[in-house]
Amino acid sequence: MFRTRWCLVAVALGGFSLSGQTQIDLHTQSKGVDFQGAAYTRPLKASATLPSTCSVNDMLLLTTAPPGANLYACLSQNTWTGEGGGVSLLTVQNGGSAVGTRGNLNFVPGTGLVNVITDLGNAINVQQAIDTALVVSKPSLQAGETVMCQSASGSSSAYTCSMNPTLTTYTAGMIIAWLPDRNGSPGSTTLNIDTLGAKPVKEWDGSTDPATSDIVASKPMLLWYDGAVFRMLFTAASGSASSSLSLRVCSMIIGADNGPPLVNSDLGPNGNQCFIPAASTVIEVEVRADSGAPTIIVGRGGSGATVNLLSGALMTASSGGQACSNAGGTTGIDGTTVCAATLQNTALSAGNWLCLVGGAADGTAKRMSVAVVYTVN
Repeated sequence: MFRTRWCLVAVALGGFSLSGQTQIDLHTQSKGVDFQGAAYTRPLKASATLPSTCSVNDMLLLTTAPPGANLYACLSQNTWTGEGGGVSLLTVQNGGSAVGTRGNLNFVPGTGLVNVITDLGNAINVQQAIDTALVVSKPSLQAGETVMCQSASGSSSAYTCSMNPTLTTYTAGMIIAWLPDRNGSPGSTTLNIDTLGAKPVKEWDGSTDPATSDIVASKPMLLWYDGAVFRMLFTAASGSASSSLSLRVCSMIIGADNGPPLVNSDLGPNGNQCFIPAASTVIEVEVRADSGAPTIIVGRGGSGATVNLLSGALMTASSGGQACSNAGGTTGIDGTTVCAATLQNTALSAGNWLCLVGGAADGTAKRMSVAVVYTVN
């Protein structure tokens, strides 16, 4: 009877002890463990970002890293090191600030740039150069090819010409060096550049048709586009001065139609835009924009302080339409626009530079064209 009770107690105690063993130390209580039969195993912690702290011998699976480069080890306190086999990670910085750490680096050329990337086998060379189809180079500027437009149309009234590189759009304020292939005829005359559409060619006033002697075959002439017509800056086939021969135009274009919206700093101060070679007098300032209604103040400078040519900022008409300023507030050179009477300090000395003093961008306009029309005294 005594032995039977003792056995029951032993069994009960033994059962209690067995039910309490819920954890197994594989290091001391197992040998040759085979996990192939397990439903799953998770030997690493996983995270989308690297924790700021870690202890030596920690391991982590970085879920946002590319395959083959997503295993990290803590080799020193709070310092993670990538352990990806065969995939090297590169940390890219911008001005000293980290952009990201990735296994790939992609070079994307900006507007006006081209990338030349060569794999040499033991190194990769990356060279950036300007795109001469968009950016004027010094040799092409010296050759004058960027503004030259030579006609081969065979017409004395409906001229065509081509530019290199090909012109993509007419821009108010642009100046071209036109080389006609035929003598002009009196009356209506047009010029079509790179099939962009025929535009009227007028005398400097923007309304008078060319005279018979104004356009001479193989004699280059400068044309200024005011946004609607090409105005001849020089006429008279004999080479003697005409009423427009003393006119000069300083054309300043800020921004581009396909660029970002202008900001105030784009509009000035921007010095030394146009050089004045001889004593002159400003007669009018013209402005246009691709959209919006930005404002601008033009000045003259040189060896002394900058002097404003306008008593107040000149704003384009709505939607970037043409506006002008002259001394009397009269109808402008184009024959239709009534100018603001804000033109002042019109005297220019030889050696002066025309400049942009400043202005206000409206957050809409991407390009603003400014033309200062003056006469040589």
